[in-house]
Amino acid sequence: MSPQALRLAWRRLVSRGVLLLLLAALIALASFTGLRTAYSQGMTVSVQGRVSNGTPGSTSSVAGLTVTLHADGGTRHDHSDTIVEEDGRFSIDEITYDPTVVYGISVRYQDAIYGNDLDLSAGAPPTVLITIYEATHSLDVLSTDSTSILFAAADSDAQTISALEIVKITNESSYTYVAGTEPMNLLRFGLPDGYRDLRVDTRLIGADIVEVDRGFAVLSSVPPGSHDFMFTYEFPYSGTQFTFEKTMRYGAKSLRILSPVEVLSLSSPELGPASTVAIGERDYQLIEATNIDDGSRISVVLGGLPKQTLRQRLTGGFDGLRLEYAGPIGLAVLLGILVAFALVRRGRRSELASAGAHGVRSGDLSRLERDALRDMIADLEGGFRSGSVSETDYRRRRRVLETRLATLE
Repeated sequence: MSPQALRLAWRRLVSRGVLLLLLAALIALASFTGLRTAYSQGMTVSVQGRVSNGTPGSTSSVAGLTVTLHADGGTRHDHSDTIVEEDGRFSIDEITYDPTVVYGISVRYQDAIYGNDLDLSAGAPPTVLITIYEATHSLDVLSTDSTSILFAAADSDAQTISALEIVKITNESSYTYVAGTEPMNLLRFGLPDGYRDLRVDTRLIGADIVEVDRGFAVLSSVPPGSHDFMFTYEFPYSGTQFTFEKTMRYGAKSLRILSPVEVLSLSSPELGPASTVAIGERDYQLIEATNIDDGSRISVVLGGLPKQTLRQRLTGGFDGLRLEYAGPIGLAVLLGILVAFALVRRGRRSELASAGAHGVRSGDLSRLERDALRDMIADLEGGFRSGSVSETDYRRRRRVLETRLATLE
């Protein structure tokens, strides 16, 4: 399920829930006042907003920029424009609300696109604030805050290893990076030789993906802040051991490499040995490193690769993750949560530590995955309540986890 389909399904669910609660309140209130109205499909909404330039010292005016309202749902793909006034304010009036439609707003400035999602289910939203920045083509403004790699499965029939990566790129400047025209000025990500089935997901607006030598590049503007790039792929192996090599083009403040213990073993001459951590009711190997310099090259030895059919020995791996249900963004969210569990539950041993190495029944793995998903949801709720997880990330991650859990019930 695509991120847009997930957002649409969630908004439909939320809209229905809001309407039911509102209806109950109105029925109770009607017994005293006779009030019988509520927000519904067809109501008219206005959106007020303001555009400002966040680059200190910029003398560029925002007046005259075009702000676009997007309405997407099913076969509907509408948009309407308005012009920013001298003081940066704009207004879009007479929007006919449709609960089956996802709304958003955007503005283009110096080849970069900025925008926000809009929730119109409760009427006019608070003033929409859009900050734009001056553009730069220099990659020097970008750095890697964290890189996480999960080796999820090894298929002996196809002789391939399935991998998931999530890279958090940070722009700490007050300029927006805009992709240059030269290949080396592109935001690039390296992949192993012979990779295939590449799928990439990012929340950056208007991002395009192009394949380049030994990897891919993202053609997108990168505004100040942190941004996740999530991708899945497969690569071939032979024998029972493979050396995975990666150039850390932009370095990394932190690097985490993860794999279920029953899939393969991890070791690295540069990063040291792996530790074992329990995530839910499953054991994982984890290699961690910090403060990796730009351009550093690392190697990870993937051992214990299977020779015989994986289905005969293991029904986990991607059968457990269900790529067809989760999609790249769902898998990346799961990877992020797996890493979080690895950090906060280090040293906790699984009750079934040796079961995976000697064969696990598919029913057991399904039960273990359901338990792990419930633990992840509870941990996510705790992070949201404590303020460490934003409301946007909370809703997005919870949607993915609950969608996966529903397929296992």
